[in-house]
Amino acid sequence: MRLPWRAGDVWVRGSRRYRAFDDDLLPRPTFEALKAAGPLPLAVPAKFEDYLAARQSG
Repeated sequence: MRLPWRAGDVWVRGSRRYRAFDDDLLPRPTFEALKAAGPLPLAVPAKFEDYLAARQSG
């Protein structure tokens, strides 16, 4: 027995609000090039441990 529709079961092609999650991801070659060029341009530390330490300190 299939349950009723759930969030994420359907999205509208071309819609900005309901789109596939994969549309928001960088292509792997682009990510690898950014990673090889130096630190990733992130708004938070790339390592969880660094992020956690920053949150706990202040």
